[in-house]
Amino acid sequence: MFNVEPRLQWYTAVLKRLRPTTPRLKGFFMGRLFAVVSGKGGVGKSSISVLLADELAASGSVLVIDMDAGLRCLDMMFGVSERLVFDLDDLLSGVKNLSEVALMCRGGIALLPAPEHPIEPEKLHEFLLFITERYDFVIVDFPAGRNDGYLLKMPKFCEFLVVCQANPVSLRDAEIIADDITAGDFLEPRLIINCFDYRAFKGGAGGKKYTIDDVIDACGTRLLGVVPYDGSAAAMMGGRQLGPKNRVRKSMGRIASRLLFKNVPLYNLKRL
Repeated sequence: MFNVEPRLQWYTAVLKRLRPTTPRLKGFFMGRLFAVVSGKGGVGKSSISVLLADELAASGSVLVIDMDAGLRCLDMMFGVSERLVFDLDDLLSGVKNLSEVALMCRGGIALLPAPEHPIEPEKLHEFLLFITERYDFVIVDFPAGRNDGYLLKMPKFCEFLVVCQANPVSLRDAEIIADDITAGDFLEPRLIINCFDYRAFKGGAGGKKYTIDDVIDACGTRLLGVVPYDGSAAAMMGGRQLGPKNRVRKSMGRIASRLLFKNVPLYNLKRL
């Protein structure tokens, strides 16, 4: 591998300013790197990672990395758990190569299963610099919580997607995570509000009434999109892919389009 560190600051600056129309900018040596994070567990972060991969697969090559050591789930959500033999640790330790560890999933998506034990943050950093040269999109599904060791070792061109729900506890935790990202001098994080129930939201779920502006202000993070609650999404846990007309899938399609720098206005919350 050649030394890419001197070019990272330049790449980050360009990514902030340009609005490319293709997933990989012509002449650029790296694809896009997304880290899906949350403060509170149970907000649907892994579901967002899977759905985002499904949407981006239509625009380029996608690699998903499950980082939830000892508690992996993406192999089940992609329906490939029966083929799982090796994991991320086997790859980073040099025991196996990428083609032996990566599980090929629907739509040509590649998945690196989570290891049984936490990996060294420095090894992850080096691997991400290497692997973003080979894929248009790399999605890292973080464990819930602060994970400062991993977060601070992410390449500076990483784009953080903070997932939360519209309740006071989740919002407070999302604000803490967003502050950690900002303090690390990364690209500006973006907020995804998941499992959104308009009736409960307007009725004051969690003991307090919010507007969407209140939610954004509480997190201090720019809104990327809102994903509605839909009981049918539970089928994803067993490896089922949501159909193109499913409202959760449609919402993620709009989010993916915004990540590709397309001008997609926020959908009417009542009609999500």
